[in-house]
Amino acid sequence: LWLGMASSYAGDRFQQLAQAWLVATLTSSALAVGWIAALGSIPQLFIPLGGVIADLVDRRRLLITWQMVGAAATAVVAILVLADRIAVWHIYAWSVVNGLIALLSRPAYKVVMTEIVPEDEVRPAVAINSMTETTSMVVVNGVGSVLLEFLGLTLAFVLNTATYLIAAGSLWGLRDLSRQSGDHPQAIDVKRVFSDLVDGLRYLVRQPSILHPLLLTFVTILIVGPVFGLMAAIVHDAGGSVVDLGLLSAASSLGAFAGAAFAGMRSAGTNPTRRYAVLGLVSAAALAAFAYLPVGLISMVPLAVVGAPAFAQAVWNTSRVRELADPAYQARLQAITSMAFTLGFSLGMLWAGVAIDQFGLTALVGGAAVLGLLSVVVVIIEK
Repeated sequence: LWLGMASSYAGDRFQQLAQAWLVATLTSSALAVGWIAALGSIPQLFIPLGGVIADLVDRRRLLITWQMVGAAATAVVAILVLADRIAVWHIYAWSVVNGLIALLSRPAYKVVMTEIVPEDEVRPAVAINSMTETTSMVVVNGVGSVLLEFLGLTLAFVLNTATYLIAAGSLWGLRDLSRQSGDHPQAIDVKRVFSDLVDGLRYLVRQPSILHPLLLTFVTILIVGPVFGLMAAIVHDAGGSVVDLGLLSAASSLGAFAGAAFAGMRSAGTNPTRRYAVLGLVSAAALAAFAYLPVGLISMVPLAVVGAPAFAQAVWNTSRVRELADPAYQARLQAITSMAFTLGFSLGMLWAGVAIDQFGLTALVGGAAVLGLLSVVVVIIEK
């Protein structure tokens, strides 16, 4: 499960690197690059529904089905790139399909991942999964960007198609997983799906120990996320190459690895809300520094610092749901933790894309100021 899904994640990241650079070179617009993530987030507005569905069906079959859909969609894009018939809207369409895959498969995967290990090993397991993802990001961004420079962008789309098939094959062999993760699969009833979703949201509101840190994660990603998603536009505007893009992205991935590793070794403490706010202050300072030094080796330092808190919070959020939430609400709440991360990231692409096109990178300093002020307020309240 770990190897198969990690392969699929690495393939997606390779394609995202290539397609962001492709759109940046075709349009020279930060907003156009931002629309890739924004459109991909539209299905994920409904990701809690994916959590409800994951509670009702055989999760293994669900994961296999959507890996195959991803392989088919990516193969179509690969052919268009190879034939030099690719257009920006093709990338946007793939992003929507990828969002649908996340909507229906991410909650199922997160629940399966936390169920197949002993309860006292959930947080380290989640951390290892995040560290695997961030390691693949470092390799893909660093090595992959060099490959794209010399072998062309088509390579990313072809390899991503292959990784979807690898993930599906890995899941196919795990037949016991169906009995573990879906003991009593049920037929999907639309009315029940929505009623279960409302019930899950009400449950979350009654759990401040889960809700409050999650809200801070959403705000943090909303402000700092654009620095990752719009990196291709930023580097292209500064006259850099896809290799520069890969190196800067690798730096942020190294920071993410460090954050996931830290969260795997240490819990968020007795007051996670305050810890998240402190990390928000660190992120705000690093974001402001990057806005003034966007390209060059020195820029790798603030990017690494920005990446660490985000992935530490992602690990803590997932493990906290497993530790604190009622088993009946696991998939729904895991879906909401994913939505807080991905929706914040995607909405950030829109505000930052418009702001950067109009005012340049100094617009990010304003976002850093907002995040810093909010973090200070929360630290004072939670003292």
